[in-house]
Amino acid sequence: MARYAITALGSAGDVYPFLAIGRALQARGHEVVMYASAYFEERIENAGLTFGGGTSKEEFERLLHDPRLWHPTQAFGFVMEHGMVPHLEWLFESMRAEARRGDTVLVASTLDFASRIVRDLEPVKLATLHLAPVALRSHKVLPRLGTRKAPPLPGFLKSGLWWLVDRAFDPHFVPAINRVRAQHGLEPIARPMHGWWHSPDLVLGLFPDWFAGVPSDWPPQLELTGFVRYDSRTALDDPELEAWLEAGDPPILFTAGSANVQGHDLFAGAVEACRRLDARGLLVTLDPASVPANLPDTILHRSYVPFGAVLPHTAALVAHGGIGTCAQGLAAGVPHLVVSMAHDQFDNAGHLEALGVGKQLTRKRFTGARAAAALETLLSSPDVARACLQNKERMVEGTEAAVDALERLARK
Repeated sequence: MARYAITALGSAGDVYPFLAIGRALQARGHEVVMYASAYFEERIENAGLTFGGGTSKEEFERLLHDPRLWHPTQAFGFVMEHGMVPHLEWLFESMRAEARRGDTVLVASTLDFASRIVRDLEPVKLATLHLAPVALRSHKVLPRLGTRKAPPLPGFLKSGLWWLVDRAFDPHFVPAINRVRAQHGLEPIARPMHGWWHSPDLVLGLFPDWFAGVPSDWPPQLELTGFVRYDSRTALDDPELEAWLEAGDPPILFTAGSANVQGHDLFAGAVEACRRLDARGLLVTLDPASVPANLPDTILHRSYVPFGAVLPHTAALVAHGGIGTCAQGLAAGVPHLVVSMAHDQFDNAGHLEALGVGKQLTRKRFTGARAAAALETLLSSPDVARACLQNKERMVEGTEAAVDALERLARK
């Protein structure tokens, strides 16, 4: 049996798939330790896994309240500079200690550059796991970085666009990476997102090939597993919510994401959209300050619901476009309205649109009136209903495939 050291950097949507993989590895008899923010320590331990350490809960919450976290152009640089860089050396030392045990496989999430540095320094096996297609750069198919699809471009222009992306974002984190590398006798790297951030041993895409296609210039060591979905509980365990769901038409579920505590405008628009559609609405947010006061009986708020249990009982999903939420909506067979803000959300929404199951509005353009109009189109379309059913039927849980791949890596 092997030991797996998993780093899960980010919000609940980033951490939960790694919890599912960690639990499955442990069920097969392996030892698993997970490194993440202390914000998730209790959830990791409740899942039966060992918590290895990470950023403090207070620091995690401070980042959540910074408006730059959801800025369409500043968000990635902000996350790298203020979320990753301050803890790079600590995580490097932790992963180096894991590597030096001799029996450990490192399992790194997208933003874990520390484990990738360790892989250049120590004889350790490393798997890089990406939750969304946007992390896998292609010169043949450009991702959606806004609401519009990139026009056809010759190869040299696509390469030039990637050069501009790196020129904009690299200053936020590459100097820190190269400082750590220099301290340990490693040569500096340039443009790490151009390929270096993928482990040469194994790269897993935790999504299916039909979601985004597979460009021919994606890494040859890449395996796609299918979506890895996880809820911290599988049953509702909420009699009031169960009774409310049964008391009327299927509601529209609205969420701004587990990490968003700046969603008041979205939830105010949600109430207005439901009024215009004469529909019921379920507002899901951890931030009570984002919820409008004096909700009508047709609108219910919950801080958390297990999407796997609730979404099959809804009419539609209005969400931020996080990949985990997209996967849950596809599995439930409901149409999506994506209110894209930053990060991978524009690209994920583009894939949903291409599959025929969704539409997107930017956060800036989101209003109750526009949301109602988009939802009316989605809910009245036979083509959308057909596409939702087709994609629901081809959903296959990817956890076991991911664990199979990690076990093969350990045996090499």
